[in-house]
Amino acid sequence: TWRSAHMMRLNAWLLFLTFSLLLINHIDIACHVMDDALLRRYRLPAVTHDPFDSPANELGVWEWFKLVVFGPILIPIRGILIVLVVLLVNGLLKLFSIGANYECLGEDVVVGWRATLGRPVVLAACRIINFLLGHYYIQVKGKLAPASEAPIIAMNHIGYTESLYSIGQGWRHIGKQTACRLPLCRLPNCFIETIHLDRSSTESNQSARRKICDWVKHKDEPGFRHLAVFVEGTTSSGPTLTRFKTGAFEPGVPIQPVLFRSRYIFFDPHDGLETKHFFLRLLVQLIQFLEVEYLPVYYPSEAEKKDMFLYAKNLQTYMCKHANFVNTQHAVHDVMLQYHVCDNVPDVKRPLTYSVEWELLSDTFKELTLDDTYPMAIFHAKNAQPDGKQNYDDLRRALPDSLSAITGIDQLFDQDGDGFVNFRDFLWTACLLRHFCNISFDQLQGSDAKPISSASVALVKELIQDALGSKKTN
Repeated sequence: TWRSAHMMRLNAWLLFLTFSLLLINHIDIACHVMDDALLRRYRLPAVTHDPFDSPANELGVWEWFKLVVFGPILIPIRGILIVLVVLLVNGLLKLFSIGANYECLGEDVVVGWRATLGRPVVLAACRIINFLLGHYYIQVKGKLAPASEAPIIAMNHIGYTESLYSIGQGWRHIGKQTACRLPLCRLPNCFIETIHLDRSSTESNQSARRKICDWVKHKDEPGFRHLAVFVEGTTSSGPTLTRFKTGAFEPGVPIQPVLFRSRYIFFDPHDGLETKHFFLRLLVQLIQFLEVEYLPVYYPSEAEKKDMFLYAKNLQTYMCKHANFVNTQHAVHDVMLQYHVCDNVPDVKRPLTYSVEWELLSDTFKELTLDDTYPMAIFHAKNAQPDGKQNYDDLRRALPDSLSAITGIDQLFDQDGDGFVNFRDFLWTACLLRHFCNISFDQLQGSDAKPISSASVALVKELIQDALGSKKTN
């Protein structure tokens, strides 16, 4: 009838409007554009994908079999051969550097005939070591663009072996300073002109950015080499990309993305903090499969040239869509938190639980810094179980008395509603208390002589009412 048809159209419009509002709300949350009213009601959901965890962390039956049966043969043979290759390379490079007076403590650059002789030695050694580790054939898709067209190569980072592949291609790299200055790595890194980077130093980061910009200015000169950058700044497991660092995007030049994929069943080449016997298992792999794909060159828009953060975000999205990778809000800061907790709280058994999706938190709470977060991670770890979780009793014992006495405070901290408070829950709620209730991180830890005021306690009660009232709609 006419009425029923009219009601169907009306219901369809209402359904469309409801869906649109939900979509807009989802987009706002996904983009971290939340006003204070929404932020008070928003409940942080559990992480659906951890880029630093892997089901292959633990040793299965086949891995134990390889260690026991093949280990006594492969480990000493491969280990001795790799050591011999490294020693031979260092000996040849030392011979080529006679009379040059290289200290090899910083970023000495070898040029001229010495570089002409020494650099191919380093490249050949990387290829030989990759072969010894079981990469007998590396499948390559796509084509490398000329350095004059795309002077920078942006790569994902899954382990150690793709680093050997990329060095073996003759590209210039940015390397972790502590690794570049290891005794047997110093001289080779001088010959391949590695830019050293200390992730914890702002000065080192700024220096690396300047060197990147200076390097690409010479892209039209003869002999210019690509600059290859692992843009995630850390390794990740599986088909995942974590938030890109922005140094490679500051020059605003075209970039060629390169994707590495590792095909495995029992052994993940990602070396996480919870991976058992990684290097021994690496040496007993009978064969390893690495796939390299050169994607088409990405040409930045005018807006991306002016905004390196936008450029980095869009390139990450482009690579994820092409490869069907998971695009996460985790970042290298999450790994730094894991290491910091391991270094300061030795009995922590699950350091991966101290990942917080750093970009999500730092985009939402602009005042959050890593220096603020380190003491909070230690405070949580010392008051949590070895698996990185706090039950409600653990939480209330750790909080100041003025907060632990508040009804619902434990549910406020338990953001994902699983009955426990991991560090991600804890840090998010601590940021809420600092943002809305004027409670500092030091006050929350009990290390501030200034007590929590009654006005702040009242604000906490209001926040609990707003947050838990919308718990069903998180």
